[in-house]
Parts: sequence; structure tokens; C-alpha cells
Amino acid sequence: MKKQVSSLEEITISCGASTHVGKVRKNNQDSFGFNDYLFVVADGMGGHLGGEVASDLAVKTLINGFESSGKLKRKKIKRNQSGLLDAVERANHQIIQNAAEDSSLKGMGTTLCAVMLGINEIETPTFVIANIGDSRVYKFSDKNLQQVTEDHSLVADLVRAGELTAEEAARHPQRNVLTRALGIDAASKTDIYELAINDHDKYLLCSDGLFNELSEIRITEILTEISDSQIAAEMLVNEAVEAGGHDNVTAMVLIVQSAFSNKNESIKTKSNSTIKIKKKNGVKKVNWRVTGFFLTLFALIGIGIGSMWIYAHRGWYVGAHEERVEIFEGRPEGLLWFEPRILGIDGPPLSALRELDQSLVLEVIEVSSRQEAEDVVSRLEQRSNE
Repeated sequence: MKKQVSSLEEITISCGASTHVGKVRKNNQDSFGFNDYLFVVADGMGGHLGGEVASDLAVKTLINGFESSGKLKRKKIKRNQSGLLDAVERANHQIIQNAAEDSSLKGMGTTLCAVMLGINEIETPTFVIANIGDSRVYKFSDKNLQQVTEDHSLVADLVRAGELTAEEAARHPQRNVLTRALGIDAASKTDIYELAINDHDKYLLCSDGLFNELSEIRITEILTEISDSQIAAEMLVNEAVEAGGHDNVTAMVLIVQSAFSNKNESIKTKSNSTIKIKKKNGVKKVNWRVTGFFLTLFALIGIGIGSMWIYAHRGWYVGAHEERVEIFEGRPEGLLWFEPRILGIDGPPLSALRELDQSLVLEVIEVSSRQEAEDVVSRLEQRSNE
């Protein structure tokens, strides 16, 4: 059972963050920032430099706004829903103003998601969460991953309306079209949430470059297996890049601890820290026999090869083979000498598909199971006959 903390002084938060430009983009338009109680991720868009400027401006406006309020002897920004919403609104106006003053930045905008350690109406500690756009906040508790925020995008609206399935939305050609973002409209609406703070809960803030490449199953596995926030963030980003890296990828992982569970641990704020392993003093005597050494070595090699085989054959996708639609088991890019396995279903010819469906198949449609792959092939064949 998790212990719910009752005062801000009892709370420590371990924060790890990582970002990568990906394999396709030339520059990284994602930004992130944090202080002792505010954690922010933004994904910019617009122009050669506009996206970078917008996301960086949004993050800095939020972080600096809370940090500088006391120093300038102004009325301190309240760490509650209204305070966070006011900070997001200032970031929105700042982006719009900068775009108006510099024609090269015209049309720039950014998504934003933020988690703040704050106070609710009854003066109890709470997490205040804000988002606009399709960057997400997930809560990971008791090995369950829950998406806290809702995407503000065209396909998300269609899914909520029942016109698209989640699988169709993930491969929809207009999945990147946003319905809300900072810098687009002076009256842009930001969603706000409050969540109770519990020991050992984890939170993931990320740009769409992460969840468009990694399934929620894999994200759950990583958050379950990795107890260090920085290592978890780096592994999430690295795997998303390896899985395709079609967009910039950013992940920030927060782990909640109370002072009672770790009294010597202050709030950690790590972004690109180096993990150091400290060795205890003293000499440990080891008496290896040659035979035992080689047996252990061969066993490790076998385990390594077996692990690579399992990793290389994890997943399913629909793609093209010899000008026909086929189902593949494995990863589209393969791994070392492990190539995806072709099931040989003798699917419809590529030439019979619609132009849009042809492009989706050529880019490969990743799915979570063989049954889902077969359903995709059936839908492609039905549409080709319409």
C-alpha cells in the first residue's frame, strides 16, 4: 500500500530527462526544463528555427516565472491550478509576441505538458498537471500505466468521436495535425488536472516522438524494470530512436519518494548526468577456476544471443515483399543477423491498393499482434475492392 504524503517538506522527487533529435529531423525542436517543484516538456513546430524557439521559450517562461517571482519582490505565483494556468498563458502570449516581432518566426508554436508539486484548495500537497497539444503525461502506479492527459489533435478528436480506432489513429497520415497549441491563438485553452501524491509512483512526461514509436506495453516494461529515473528516461528515448526515430524524442521520468523512505535524499534534478558506481573499501577474494570461468563466459554469451533473438523477433508489422502486402514478425530494421520473418500470407498486390494505403504499407504499419496484422491486411484488401 502506498503512503500518501501530507506536507511538501516530506516529498522528494527524483527526476531524469533525455532528448534526441531522432533519425530523420535535422534539428531538435523539443525542449525540457525543471526546478525543485516544476517539470516541463515542450515539442515545437513551425519554420526552420521557429519550433526550437517556441518550445524553448515556453519552458523558460514557466520555469523562470516561478523562480524569479520571489527575487523581484512581486506577489509570489501560487503553486496551484490558477498559478500554473497563469504561467502557461504568459508563455502563450510571449510566443505570439516574439512571432509578431520577427517575421522569420511567424507561425511558430509548441505543445506543452507540465507537472508541478503544488497545493490544492484545502492546502494539501498535490500534483498539478497542465497540457496543451499532444505531448503527454503518464502516471505509472502498481505496474499500471495510465495516460493522464488527453491529446489535442485531429486524430484524437476522431478517436473520441468513435470515427477512428486507436490503431488507425496511430498510422493516420494526419496524426500530427494539432487542434490546440501555444502560440497559435491568444485564447488557447489549457487542460488542468490534480492528482494525489503517493510514494513510489512514477510519472512520464514525453513528446509524441516517444509514444509514436514505443507501445504502452514496452513503456510499462521499462518503467517496471528500471528504478533509476535517469536510466529509465535514457532507455525510453534510445529505444524510441532505435524503433524508427521518425521525430525528435524527449522523455522525463519522475519518481516520488517521501522523506521517511529516504531521509538523506534531496530532490534530484538530473538531465545528462553520468552514472557512477562507487566501490566499497576492502578486497574481495575471488578464486576462479579456469573451467568455471569459461563455463560462465559461454553461458553469458548464450544468454546474450538468446536475448538479442527475443528482442529482434518481438513485434509484428505489415509491409511489402515482392510487390505484395505481407505480414512480418520482428522489427522492421532487424537486429544484427536477425532479420524479420515473413509469414507468406500472399496478401493483395501493392498496385491494387489506394495510393495512401500503398504509402502506409511501404513505410510499414506496426501492430501489437498477429491477429491485429491480419485485421489490417483484411481492411486493406476490402478498401482495394471498393
